[in-house]
Amino acid sequence: MPDIAKLNPDDLLELVESAQDLAAEIDLPVVLERLLSRACAMTDSPDASVIVPDPKSGGLYFAHAVGEKGPILLERWGYSSAQRVPMESVAGKVFVGGMTNHIRIAAPATHFAGVDQQTGKPTASMICVLLQASGERVGVIQILNKRSGDYTERDMRLIEHFAAHAALALRNSQLIRDVLANKGFFSSRDAFVGLKELRQEFSRPAHTEMLTVMMADMRGFTRLCGDVERPERAYELLNQYAGVLADSILDSGGVVHKFLGDGLMALFRGGDHAQRAVRAAFLMTERFDQLKATWVDSLNFDIGYVDIGIGVATDSVMVGTIGSGRVRDLTTVGTAVNLADRYQNSARNGQRIMVDKMTYKAAKALIGECEGPTPCQFSLPGQVAGRSYDRYYLKSLKAPGGGAGNGVSAAAPDLKPALAEPSKGTSVFVSYSHKDREWLDRLQVHLKPLLRGGALSVWDDTKIAPGAKWREEITEALAVAKVAVLLVSPNFLASDFITDKELPKLFEAAKNVGLKILWVPISASLYAETEVAKYQAALEPSRPLDALTEAEQNVEFVKFCQVLKNSVKL
Repeated sequence: MPDIAKLNPDDLLELVESAQDLAAEIDLPVVLERLLSRACAMTDSPDASVIVPDPKSGGLYFAHAVGEKGPILLERWGYSSAQRVPMESVAGKVFVGGMTNHIRIAAPATHFAGVDQQTGKPTASMICVLLQASGERVGVIQILNKRSGDYTERDMRLIEHFAAHAALALRNSQLIRDVLANKGFFSSRDAFVGLKELRQEFSRPAHTEMLTVMMADMRGFTRLCGDVERPERAYELLNQYAGVLADSILDSGGVVHKFLGDGLMALFRGGDHAQRAVRAAFLMTERFDQLKATWVDSLNFDIGYVDIGIGVATDSVMVGTIGSGRVRDLTTVGTAVNLADRYQNSARNGQRIMVDKMTYKAAKALIGECEGPTPCQFSLPGQVAGRSYDRYYLKSLKAPGGGAGNGVSAAAPDLKPALAEPSKGTSVFVSYSHKDREWLDRLQVHLKPLLRGGALSVWDDTKIAPGAKWREEITEALAVAKVAVLLVSPNFLASDFITDKELPKLFEAAKNVGLKILWVPISASLYAETEVAKYQAALEPSRPLDALTEAEQNVEFVKFCQVLKNSVKL
């Protein structure tokens, strides 16, 4: 263990408080943010990161990073990136060697140069410490570039002690995430406020609850497995399919309750549960079609027989855990479960979405084309006559302005209403030229830390689903925006649509309802000859972004994010 004698009473108190703070949270992103904030404050450091192993590649990736270069590190070396930090790096050597001592970098050449080159900010000094919990190595923590000189012996000992608490919190939050995922609670942070609420959910007695149940199943999967022949390829396709279904449920504010072979059971709880389930069903079919198109391109045989069937039903059901104290499972029992399953079975031959009367009535304002009701009588084996139910086949959703739309596109902007529907005052509208798309992508990366948790929402036209009525969606996005961001360039000013349609609405909103307009100089332009010049430039117009180095551009993006944050008072 590190020498505790090197620490003063204030340091020890900080360690105790940090342990309590980390232990109070179970959500992995929050744990990572708190962990690094604490470490930076302890050592007067502006930059820090947690780097964890990737079993698939054998390398490491940035789980989280804070500081000026945090966003670009996560973009280029994070989980979603193809790049990995090699084991030959300082972080890799600490992780592989099981080292608990610090490593200090005095010369940038000894550090992993690839990261420094891509961020444009060399590492002057660093403490790198192993994160290990109960003998399990879970990653490393790096603290970089102390503001007030070089790192001291006290800094090193403090971070080594802190790493023990941090590793335990990180390991536990990863474990809880994995357990919840396997129990079906993929969106635990959305469904529950924290640890107390989560425990209450699992320990409360069985109770009745009005909710909407969805069942979805792939048509033709058994035949597909036979045609594919290789089990590992069939598994790969099934995993892709399950991911599409799960993401559609989560994006619509539902809970993935159980995977059932090539099917899925989902629950929609809280306000507007039936409407969200219907939206999810259309989103699911649209994404399934996109996935199937990729399969068609990658397989050498016809898969026209592959399709999806979805059943949705709304009713009061019994929700609770079953089993013994040692093995329990949260389950749902009731008519809605049976109806959703029956309707899913009957959703065939191009009729993909079947719903019951309760769902249809609750979501009627959203539904465009449909057929029904068709009476269906369900009976158990041995029964002479069963109860009769109405069944509706849904073909489309209404477009925002009324009338039938084509699938999920019409309702895409309204997803997640029960979780974090943006309220007025939290939404940002981004206007840009499509010829400047690369700058929009860069901005989106830098804004990611502000988007987590739903306190801020950012809209641009990439959010418009294919086939949607884009003019209506733009109008709706403008209606809830508090800040408009303009990515100004010659392309932007030359766009007739932006000049004639978009900007007049923005300027009118600025005048009448207080919309704040911030503009970013992407390239040198004749902005002074336009009405844009009347509004605040978030960055210095004499230094447009494309005239700067990549490193300087990142600095300017960070400045802009701070300006935007202050504008919406996060």
